[in-house]
Formats: sequence, C-alpha cells, structure tokens
Amino acid sequence: MAIYLRSALILSISIGIFWPFHAASAADSAQPATKDLAIAMPHNMPGLLGASTPLDEGKQLFPAAWYQAVLDAYADTVVGDALQRENRFADWKLVTLRVAPCEPIGVIASRDIDRLCWPELRLVWQPVLKNFVRFGRQIEAFADDRAIHVGYPLAPELGLSPTAAAQARRLLAKAESARAKAKPPLEVLTQEELALLDQLRRPLVKQLLSATLALRSPNSDPGTYQTMGLRPEAFDGKVAQADFLKRLRGFLSLYARPNNMETLTSFSLVEGRDPPQLDEWVFIAFSGSESGIQQQRIPLHSARDGRAIGPAPLSQHSTMSTDDESFDASSFSSSDWLEIQSLVLLDPSRPENMQPLITDRQKVLIRNTSCASCHKLNSQRFDFHSFSFLEDQELSVSPRVVRDVELDLQWIKKNL
Repeated sequence: MAIYLRSALILSISIGIFWPFHAASAADSAQPATKDLAIAMPHNMPGLLGASTPLDEGKQLFPAAWYQAVLDAYADTVVGDALQRENRFADWKLVTLRVAPCEPIGVIASRDIDRLCWPELRLVWQPVLKNFVRFGRQIEAFADDRAIHVGYPLAPELGLSPTAAAQARRLLAKAESARAKAKPPLEVLTQEELALLDQLRRPLVKQLLSATLALRSPNSDPGTYQTMGLRPEAFDGKVAQADFLKRLRGFLSLYARPNNMETLTSFSLVEGRDPPQLDEWVFIAFSGSESGIQQQRIPLHSARDGRAIGPAPLSQHSTMSTDDESFDASSFSSSDWLEIQSLVLLDPSRPENMQPLITDRQKVLIRNTSCASCHKLNSQRFDFHSFSFLEDQELSVSPRVVRDVELDLQWIKKNL
C-alpha cells in the first residue's frame, strides 16, 4: 500500500501539486460509501492492530510514551490507576477509524464550515480482553469502558510540492492561532486565503479518498459498504481479514504517523467494570508536537462568537444524570449560562430535545458543547461510546457519528 502511494509523482504547474500516478483500478472509479468513511472491525476479530504494531518505518502505531502520558493524567483524577490495574498496554486495539474529508477547523458552526476545513483521520483505541471471565462467564472479547481517540490532520507534504505544502501549513497555522486567541478564523483569513486553502485541499482529499477506497476487498460486494456497521471484510474469512489488516497497516503507515498527530482525547469509567452502578466517567485531552504529547485544558467555545467561555478544566467528570461540575451558573454571566443550557446536556430529561442540535455539526461543533454531551446520545444512558464497543455488546454508533458521515458524503458529492 505504501509503495502504491509513493509511486511516481506528476507535477502540476498550476499551484505546484504533486499527484500520485498509478494505474486505474475499480476502487478509483467507485464513490465512497458509509463504511469507507466509518471503518469498524469486530473487537473479537483475530489480528486486530495493537498499540505496539510497527508502521512501515518501524515506529509504533501508538507510542508507549503517549500511553504513559495518559496514565499520568488519569492518576490525578478519580480514575486513578484503574487503567494500570485493569488493562495492559498490549490490550489496546484499534477498533474503529474515521476518514473525515472536511473536518471543521473553526469554532462557529454557522460560519462556512464547508470551506474552513481540512481532511483528517481519526483512530479509536480500546482495551480488549480476550477470554475474560466475568460473573462466572467466559467472554471471548471484552471491551473495557474506556477509549482513546487520536486525530491526524492530513500532512500537506503527502500530496503537495514543498512550496504548496508551506502555503497550506501557513494558512492552517493562521486558522489555529485565531482559535487559540478565541477568535473565529474567518475573521482572520481573507476570502483569497480561503480560496487558496480550498485549492490546496482538493487534491489531498482526492488522494485520501482514493487510498481509502483501495482498502476495500476486491471480493466484497460494493453494496455492503453503504450502511453503517462493521466492515464486510470481517465476515469474508481469515484470508480476507488478514489481507484487509495488511492493507490497513500500510494505509496507517502513511496517514497515521506519530509526528502527524494533532489531538488525543480519552475517556474512562472509574475502576470496577460496572457502568450503571459506578456511574462516573472522566474525559482528558492532549495536543501533539514533535516532542510528544502535552495535556491540555478542555475549553468550551461560544457558538455565537467563538470566544472561550467559563473555566477550562484539565479534566471533565460526568455521570448519567450530570455533566461536569465546572458547569455551574455562578461561574458564568447570565447570557453565557443561557447559551450553555442550550448547548450542554445538563438535564438528563432533555436528550431527545437536544439531540438534533448536538448531533448536527451544521448547528453545533464539538467545541461548542461538552465532551459528555457528545457521548450521552446512545439509547443506553450508561453507554458513553460514540464509535466503539461496550463490554461484549455490538458496535455502538452515536447519532453524531451517523450525521457526520451523512454530511461528509454530501460534501464529497458537492465539492469533488
């Protein structure tokens, strides 16, 4: 796979775009479908890629140093050393991944998020225990109630000339600096810069989608990729499973290199493996750099003007009936508190009323609500998983994920 993507390059004289040249294939002419953008494998599937899986260049897919940073961050919360007690580093498996062709990089959903965006790959890790005995019953694959999500914006250098890649990085840095200053990036980037960002982004998205389609098994019916759920390769026998995982490892060797990681978020139940009774989850967040990852505070941005409002804690605590304790009326102005009440799922009796709002990025971005609000949308109130597994149950898919994929597919048809 890596060889295919690093094949001969053709220089475009317009803006200096390098484009991978390869022979036409059935995957190239196909259109992306739901299971291309939302890739999920059964957590009992043999050979799942693990945290220590080596990439083509020899580095770990999930560096041990990242995991240690996660352990250290949880140590200062009510989760304590639960991960060390209940899981090993080797337990963590890649269970799902999302290919986002136009991930919003702004802070206000009402602005032009279809232009102010960048392609991103998001990986979801979970500790999966094999042949785990619980209440006297042996479970083939038991997914603990915790997860780690890692985001990799597409590196411009993967498909652009050095000059064009430098232009893309300058524009992305400008948008990022605006967000850091609590200003909407559209107030910083000019219309000409937005047009250039679109011009630079387009070939990269096409390259990413072409590589994503190439993950399909040639023996799978294209129709089986249309609906949300597990990849069809998982049910085509051991050879098809092994071939898919081999293709996936090559894909990740290019698009999920550790030095391209930008964000890492995690949530965990406290020790005990009994979600309904324990009823307490903790969320933490990190940013990535060349030197590793650093824990970050978790801000909430106004959906009206993009500024950060209220305290930004290092961790957020949540139960089925409450959100983080930092969401207290006394910590906010009256107008900000009214906005929080409309965007954060504080009242457990209101999920049905708020779900259409929280699940739609055209109305509310992730940065405009709380971590817990985005994870409280499943039919089981104690299932905080958005696109992963809870214990030995089937794949959990949040309405937010379903809507995001719908919007991604619409964006592809409209823009490519």
